Amino acid sequence: MQSLATQFQLPGSKPHYNPDITLQTQHIFLDLLVDFQNKTLFGISNLKMQVLATELEQIEIDAVDMEILEINSKALGNGLKFEYDQKKILIKVKKTLKTGDLVDLAIKYKTVNPNFGIFFVAPDRYYPNKPYQIWTQGESEGSRFWYPCLDFPKQITSCEVKVRTPKWMTAISNGVKISEKKIVKDGLFEEYLTPPLAPQGEEDSSPNISVSKSNYKITHWKQNSPIPNYLIVLTAGEFYEIEDKLGDLPINYYTSTSNSKQDLQITGEKTPRMIAFFEKKFGVKYPWDKYHQVWVNDFIWGGMEDVSCTLNTSRALADQKSLQDYTFPEVLVAHELSHQWFGDLVVINHWKDLWVKEGAATYSESLWWEHEYGKAEFDYYRFNEWEEYLLESYKRPTETNIYRHVEDLYDRHSYTKAGTIYHIIRSQIGDENFTKWTKELLTKHANQNVQGVDLIKAAEDVSGKNILPILDQFLYTSGHPDFEIDFSWDQKNNLAKLSVKQKQATKKDQHDKIFNLEIPVALGFITKKDLKLNKNSKKYKQNSKQIQLKILTLKISELEQNFYLPLDQKPDFINFDYENQFVKTIKLNYDLEFLKNQILYSNDTISQICAAIEIAKKNNLKALEILKEAYQKATFWGLRYEIIKASSKIKLQETFNFIKLAIKDKSSKVRTIAIESLLEFKTEQSFDLAYKIAKNGDKQAYGPEATAIKILGEIADSLENLDLIQKSFDLALEVLETRNSWGQVLKSAAIKSLASLKNKPEVFEFLLQNSKLGKILEVRIAAIGMLGYYAKYQDLNIQEKALDKLEELSNENYIFVEMMTIASCSQLISPRSLAILRKIAEKSIYGRMQRKALEAADTLLKKLSQKEARGDVQKQLLEIQKENKELRSRLEALEGRG
Repeated sequence: MQSLATQFQLPGSKPHYNPDITLQTQHIFLDLLVDFQNKTLFGISNLKMQVLATELEQIEIDAVDMEILEINSKALGNGLKFEYDQKKILIKVKKTLKTGDLVDLAIKYKTVNPNFGIFFVAPDRYYPNKPYQIWTQGESEGSRFWYPCLDFPKQITSCEVKVRTPKWMTAISNGVKISEKKIVKDGLFEEYLTPPLAPQGEEDSSPNISVSKSNYKITHWKQNSPIPNYLIVLTAGEFYEIEDKLGDLPINYYTSTSNSKQDLQITGEKTPRMIAFFEKKFGVKYPWDKYHQVWVNDFIWGGMEDVSCTLNTSRALADQKSLQDYTFPEVLVAHELSHQWFGDLVVINHWKDLWVKEGAATYSESLWWEHEYGKAEFDYYRFNEWEEYLLESYKRPTETNIYRHVEDLYDRHSYTKAGTIYHIIRSQIGDENFTKWTKELLTKHANQNVQGVDLIKAAEDVSGKNILPILDQFLYTSGHPDFEIDFSWDQKNNLAKLSVKQKQATKKDQHDKIFNLEIPVALGFITKKDLKLNKNSKKYKQNSKQIQLKILTLKISELEQNFYLPLDQKPDFINFDYENQFVKTIKLNYDLEFLKNQILYSNDTISQICAAIEIAKKNNLKALEILKEAYQKATFWGLRYEIIKASSKIKLQETFNFIKLAIKDKSSKVRTIAIESLLEFKTEQSFDLAYKIAKNGDKQAYGPEATAIKILGEIADSLENLDLIQKSFDLALEVLETRNSWGQVLKSAAIKSLASLKNKPEVFEFLLQNSKLGKILEVRIAAIGMLGYYAKYQDLNIQEKALDKLEELSNENYIFVEMMTIASCSQLISPRSLAILRKIAEKSIYGRMQRKALEAADTLLKKLSQKEARGDVQKQLLEIQKENKELRSRLEALEGRG
């Protein structure tokens, strides 16, 4: 039976469609009060809607787990009667509504610490220094958790938010700030007001507070241009503010005063230049009145592109040292900013179209990289996108409406593979038409819904080219081309033979798996004389050699094809899919000399990397010498990185010496991969090298130091050297006690090093202690993730204690705790692990965690191979199903959101 991890459509998957649109929202006005002490939101959701149905006898509004206090309407009357099942409000109207009728509703409600939609951040006994904050998360279907609305992407509307908060807080929403004032008289929520919070460190306000005492303020924001309601945002807290601008456009950065203002400046400062770049690249001015970015605490994802006000995780705040290694902070800013055009200005029609906005934003990351850092960085960025997509355990159509939970779609297909589809479009229509295309798309569909077919139509309108036959293969079918290329030269007849196989298909009649593509192939010649080439030929100089490229286009449409190319002389190398427009895997059956020329003289970074991988597969000294030569001549760090990564698989003493050389590379990223490669050579010499770096640190970057700390335990453990084990143990403890860093990458590395010391019994207690509430979040998450890994090598007593802790952790609803609990349970082959995984799958509010838990449980079940164990598991699963009936009901309620 196929593993759940290898199939996208889990049991329970079904086609999803937009609901019938009986009402179209025209304006939303949220009138709110935030009670931070009790984690409660009071509000009135004022909805103005137009009837689209021919006849409408009842109104259905999305609202999850709220207390609906009353519903009034100017058009329908006050005190409207309604039914509410904690998911939908059903309002019976006294007279049948007709097409074109205008309807208003004022739904007064309260919601207490909801599971989703709006999140309260607050200090507690474990984290007393945590700031008070709120922030919202509407995507995909979270808006219904914090205000009653019609919650799906086709509801595009103007909006405004008026919110009461303690006067010392900053409240931010979409659009422009209409007013901000102390409350003088506002009886709307007076009955619900509690003493407002004082800033942290000050005494609490008097318990006799009333609205007229002016300890609250009202902030009023208004968004005039229509936006999808899942992008309506509210955040509030005590924030640092940095003001910036591009021309007359206000660009502000915010984060909690518990974070670093300097890091806020470092992280946000490229934003004006990014906006200017995207305006030029997309051909459309930034479409909103402002651009605010708020780096909030405890954010569940990386960022969210709420219109004119992006929320990012405070984990992405960068210090200067972190920027040497970690691209996440800058990538996140570029990704969410580009959404202000793709996703916000043009809105997806349905969640099946998620790839349209996420692919655009992912490709925009690489566009910014190309602009900021150059062509080689752009190519390498896309290569890593390919690699990320290829890690997906299943293959699916990029666009699909068949899924179990809407969050199933938030995978590498919707992001990285979809990003490559944008590159295919650019490659097909050309750079100049690409900007015309984005301008056409963004202008024609501004403030409207778009689907994949709209992208194809716009490309045809600006270029005359029908790209559907190509995109059809990457959008609506599964997988990608898996090429195997052979080359031979007929010296007598000056004839090159290029053989191309598509390995993703096994039979000629598997038409849905055989790609039909026109692929550019560049034949490279190292020569001092001019050759008779074609109009697409190129000349350049590399590594002191004059190179000429003859570029041909081959039509690939069969399982196996041979191409015979008459030439004046034998080519020295070949770039297959020159400029790399298609996502693919590729195996090159070339001789070593041919591969050597490719890595040394190709001007195509991805082609050079492919050559490095194939050279390393030769696994001999000659191959290593070629890689060393290429490393020494490579000016681009990414190529050097991939050469070291590939070379580490060649198990020779000379390889170790090569890695020692790379540990001194000027690029910290190359130093990092070189240090990690020491794991391929677990010797006392490799331990000494790593220990020296781990002990002394790296003044320029965190990556090399963190990697050296991380691998020490594994090397020492494999050597079974008690002295080295103790040294790595002592160093890990020192790091945990003394070394702070960006994202606590050093302390997290120390946790991973400790977990590798399988014969050090003290480690388990350290992991347990660091997995407790109150520990630094990043360290805690690392410890939880390592509990199962360490325990699986221990006796049953330790394994049971680990499972006790994991069972306790499974009761937390924090997404990263769930993620690491799943990872640890996956290591322990036990019926109890299955029970915990099943529990998380049933109770988690996050669709992605539900999926991960189900996949892990399925894989674990298969590992329990003995018949008796398998029977015990099945019996226990039946008990779990019975005991967790209430949890299953909760899951069904969540699935109903899709």
